[in-house]
Amino acid sequence: MKVRYFLLLFLFVLNPFFLSLADSISGVVIDAGTSNPISGILVTAATRDWSDAYFGQTQADGTYTISNISAGEYFVQIDTQGTAFSDYISEWYDNAYSFWEATPVDVTQPNNTPNIDFLLDAGGYITGQVNDESNAPLSNISLGAYDYKSGEYISGATTIADGTYQIKRLFSGNYRVCARPTLSNYIPECYDGVFSKQDSTSVNVTQPNTTSSINFILSRGGTIAGNVRDKDTGVAIYDCRVVAYDANTGEEVNYAYPDSNGMYNIIGLYTGDYIVCVELWEGTEYIPQCYDNVPVRSQATPVSITAPNTHNIWFRLQKERSPQFFISNAC
Repeated sequence: MKVRYFLLLFLFVLNPFFLSLADSISGVVIDAGTSNPISGILVTAATRDWSDAYFGQTQADGTYTISNISAGEYFVQIDTQGTAFSDYISEWYDNAYSFWEATPVDVTQPNNTPNIDFLLDAGGYITGQVNDESNAPLSNISLGAYDYKSGEYISGATTIADGTYQIKRLFSGNYRVCARPTLSNYIPECYDGVFSKQDSTSVNVTQPNTTSSINFILSRGGTIAGNVRDKDTGVAIYDCRVVAYDANTGEEVNYAYPDSNGMYNIIGLYTGDYIVCVELWEGTEYIPQCYDNVPVRSQATPVSITAPNTHNIWFRLQKERSPQFFISNAC
């Protein structure tokens, strides 16, 4: 009896007929503009919580099969970002551009779920150049394209050595384009020559064309620097962040995390007035503080910055005297 059991198990594992009973999803991936099949692109089927994910790759004729899937509900996606197919816009089945709009695919044993097909659109492009005030190219500057109405981030790019960039995978529509130098002391800027995304000039894109010459000249920013320490003991405090808010709009402009010595540097600040606050992690024993020694932003003293100069601010935090004070007076 035991021999017969293992024989049946052996046949089940090795016999192609039994293997064919495994659940699967299949379909074809086509270029929407040319109607040509797309070969070599990865297709993913994942559960709603991504606890299980299965993969398949298209063949020369554009067909794919995702095999050996457990029965259940799946969301099928082609994610082109960072791949050799990044000129195409990522897509979820059925013709959706976000997980929340996707149509789930039900897989039942031992059947194949066919016709889970994709027509991929080539996206539009935004290109340009990022230089400094001396007209020297700036590399490693991050740029983002945001939906003009909703402000939602759509796609981005980083400048290369010659200062040029190319933002891919854009739908036809209007965008706000912003340069965000995260690791250098240049002032973030949105097209065309403004600091606020809300004030930016609309950039129109028509798939699959390129909107070119969206250029930036970035200026050196001002800096707010100092340290954060315990008022009584002088011990460095670094489980926090120091934030600079535009004093007129209330918008967060930039922030910095203190190092192990409590030292911080907020860089890339345009000329203007700022509210500067220490924001503490939950559970801290210290009272939040804004400059100059007040617990809330509404009471803070504005700090004037003239780029590219540095303004020093030292914070001396006091331990909370009562939990109620800390909770009601958080920055």
